[in-house]
Amino acid sequence: MNGTDQQGKKLSSVQQDNLLFEELRYVGTYDVATECELISFNQDNDGVTTAAGQDEILRCLDDGRVHWLSVRGLTDVKRINAIMEHLGVSYLWRQDILNGRHMAKVETVSDMVLVLMNRLNGGRDGTMGKEHIALLLLKNTVVSFQESHDDHFREIRAAILGRQSVAVRHSADYLLNLLMSCIVDNYMNVLDAHREQWMDIEEELIDFNGQEGFNSRIQRMRKDYLFIRRNIKPLQTQMQPLLMRQSDVLKPSNTPYFRDTNDHLMQVFQILDSLDGIIASVVDMYMATNDMRLNRIVGRLTVLSAVFIPLTFMAGIWGMNFRAMPELEWPYGYPVALLSMVAVAVSVLIYFKVKRWI
Repeated sequence: MNGTDQQGKKLSSVQQDNLLFEELRYVGTYDVATECELISFNQDNDGVTTAAGQDEILRCLDDGRVHWLSVRGLTDVKRINAIMEHLGVSYLWRQDILNGRHMAKVETVSDMVLVLMNRLNGGRDGTMGKEHIALLLLKNTVVSFQESHDDHFREIRAAILGRQSVAVRHSADYLLNLLMSCIVDNYMNVLDAHREQWMDIEEELIDFNGQEGFNSRIQRMRKDYLFIRRNIKPLQTQMQPLLMRQSDVLKPSNTPYFRDTNDHLMQVFQILDSLDGIIASVVDMYMATNDMRLNRIVGRLTVLSAVFIPLTFMAGIWGMNFRAMPELEWPYGYPVALLSMVAVAVSVLIYFKVKRWI
């Protein structure tokens, strides 16, 4: 590859990261069309309405009710940028929302809150995958951005549309907490399933007999664990702005709900830390089991060698062919030699058995 090709490849990478160009770009792997849905409600029980058209959505956002704008699919950057411009979102936050590789974080300003989280899911090949989720809170509006069309918040949506959720009687920051709690529950479910897999491996190691693929299975699960940890761990120090209400859009009455979500997140971190010990013990057990198998194999080979060493010695003596070896001329010399070898071999085996070496 020449220098021009290398420069072009680097430039393309920089463009993708939105570092040098004013034009926003979606950085991610999901190639799905952008769909928008606006759900509006208020605390006066006047009903729940929905909107999907761009103009209708922008018009409804200014009517004073509580709104949840769900944006699924981030490929239509122009449409998404128009919505964020209408809401007054800063350019740097727009970059973060469109960057599917961004780590989890929480940022606040006086009139907005941005929460970036990565929802975990199983990949097609059995490995772990993730989906970038951005939650934006304004005075009366919550905007959820996600890369796929999967309806991760279907239960919350159904409860609001059916007016069965207490969210319709609260402000927008309560809805933000519900969406965050839903993702935290996803972490809990993924970690519980992952922990069960490690416990199953630990039980299988008790009867491990050197089956093929066991090592690759452990390595894949360790890789999955590191992937999970990398996507969840940054949130451990990011919840304080929500708990300390470092934004005017966070209501004191909803602080206990954010604290409850934070408690669930702390449980996630406890499970994450406990997995460290489980994985270490499984790896140590696997190495010890392999060492024991190797020792047993070496022991069998040692017994076999110990049995044949005296037989080799006897065969070596009788194979020297000296003239003055009367047993060579004896008619019963051959059968006696064979019986002697068998007797020596059996004696060695009995001796090992008495010593409990075999």
